[in-house]
Amino acid sequence: MRIIVFAVLSLITATIISCRDDDMALPPITQRGANTFGCRIDNKIYVPENGGAGSRAEVLNDRIVVLGGADNVTITLQIIDSIKPIVVNQPYEFEKGVKRKCEYLSWTKSSSCLYGDDPISGSITFSKIDRINGIVSGTFEFTAFSKECNKSAAITDGRFDIRLDH
Repeated sequence: MRIIVFAVLSLITATIISCRDDDMALPPITQRGANTFGCRIDNKIYVPENGGAGSRAEVLNDRIVVLGGADNVTITLQIIDSIKPIVVNQPYEFEKGVKRKCEYLSWTKSSSCLYGDDPISGSITFSKIDRINGIVSGTFEFTAFSKECNKSAAITDGRFDIRLDH
């Protein structure tokens, strides 16, 4: 009987612990201009306190820039293509340099780390680029190195759904 009670209590405890992570879940992947932003940073869920309402995007003919973050984190994603239009459902690989850029900046009162140095790997895929209704949505992931902090950071499961300012 004690074994059964122990097993049930263990199951309940495990369920409660796993629900704590669900309370801080990533926002759903949407395409309606919900002003959401989130990702995992080194496998820890990151969602700005305001849910991403402070995140911004800029969509020009040859460039899309997405800025997400708050608190002590900023993530910058930039794609430039002056040869052909940026389209949906096509992964754009990040490269060091001006054309395709990703950066992750974290800071505290006493220090900061900017992750944007080589080696960089990862991509961004736009699921919606709607210039008429002012919505840009997509998913991203990347790994980048910080020379100043001498370490890498892995950004995974990234998603954004931002209404553009008109």
